[in-house]
Amino acid sequence: MRATALLVLLVVLVSFGESLKCYYESEGVKREDECRYQEDSCAHVISSKYGVMRKCLKKEFCDRLPELHKETLRIHKCCTTDLCN
Repeated sequence: MRATALLVLLVVLVSFGESLKCYYESEGVKREDECRYQEDSCAHVISSKYGVMRKCLKKEFCDRLPELHKETLRIHKCCTTDLCN
């Protein structure tokens, strides 16, 4: 019983750890953002259609951006450390 309580406490503490931080840039607005729970990567994209974009994204989606926007994507970077974009 005691081991179970300790395990539950450990899981709760780990789940409240620091989240990833990424630069945010869109339409002239620039800042540092703390990513939400499921956003596990930072993206830096330059597109001929949308301009510069930096933001938090799910890694799965970030990795698919070149496939989804192959005609307009000029630069694409996905990374997983704080402020890497």
